[in-house]
Amino acid sequence: KHFRVKKQVYLETPGTGVLKLIGKKFQILPGSLAFSDKDIIDILPYNEQLLIKTAKEKGFYLFDNFSIEEFRTEADDFLSEAIYTSGNILSNGTYAIGTALNGILIINKQGKVTSLIDEDSGLFNSSINKLFAGRQGNLWALHDQGISRIEHPSPYSYYNKNHGLKGNVKSVVRFQNKLYVATTLGVYCLEENKANEVCLQCSNFKKISEIKSLCYEFYLFKDQLFVSSSKGIYELEGDHALLFYNREADELKSVFRSKKNPSLIYLGYTDGFSAVKIVQGLL
Repeated sequence: KHFRVKKQVYLETPGTGVLKLIGKKFQILPGSLAFSDKDIIDILPYNEQLLIKTAKEKGFYLFDNFSIEEFRTEADDFLSEAIYTSGNILSNGTYAIGTALNGILIINKQGKVTSLIDEDSGLFNSSINKLFAGRQGNLWALHDQGISRIEHPSPYSYYNKNHGLKGNVKSVVRFQNKLYVATTLGVYCLEENKANEVCLQCSNFKKISEIKSLCYEFYLFKDQLFVSSSKGIYELEGDHALLFYNREADELKSVFRSKKNPSLIYLGYTDGFSAVKIVQGLL
């Protein structure tokens, strides 16, 4: 098998190790005999070294033409089960790893998983035969039937019902490093996957159980976050909520804070409006 890395061509043949095309001839690299009994399936650039993936061994190997060092990542178990097929280095220095069963995994040079691209995130098919990084920064994936073009790295994140969101989105806010989404079925809070079990799916939305009503808008009052709903105003604290103001008659449609008197809040309904005053954080 031959591999192209930074305009250099390498050749792997059973029982010999790794050879490099120098001039018009392939010459064996010193120290590569350790790979003579291994089935090399991919070679990628890693700074001035080679990042080598073999078929049966977990993890990768770093090779500098003379010495070999094991390189373990957070994705090793995942890649063994999902079956590594193809890798490519991206414009931002991360690696895209294609698999036969579970889409594309993105890892950085420290071996940490940064994202997973699969059918839930919009990939045409989770079975990847080959990856190719285009000149314009796009990542191309070859499937059994068809080709996918992936914009990665991308400044955008896409979330849908597969990430736990339900209902029609009404409002979105980030507060105290948490992302909240108000929908027609309540409020959802984005939970980061701190365990990072190969990013599956890196993060998901959790419904705030105390809110069981149609929600409209978020409002920030100093260090407090509120959301208006068909049942009144809720105050949000982490992944919990407290009914801050109960409006039983008709639906609360809007909330406006007075610029001249910040402690005064106007509440708009379908049948009129009223004013409430906040004193020491309470209505």
